Amino acid sequence: MKKIIYGGFFLLSMLMIFSFINQNEDREMVYACDSRETRCYYKFPCKKLQTECGEENRIFKISLERAKLKELVECDCYK
Repeated sequence: MKKIIYGGFFLLSMLMIFSFINQNEDREMVYACDSRETRCYYKFPCKKLQTECGEENRIFKISLERAKLKELVECDCYK
């Protein structure tokens, strides 16, 4: 009986771990600056983002959903 309980607990634990990992992989991450003047996010960090952000501010990685909630728009590193 204990083996069945432990086996069930193990399976439940593994399902929870895999669902958490899968949920995090579905989340697209983008890069933004903590400056109030910068209203862009980038798919990857680049020289343009560093220049735009300046030395006083930080570049951070956030989810695409959060960037959109902050009303940031996608900018291109090459334009």
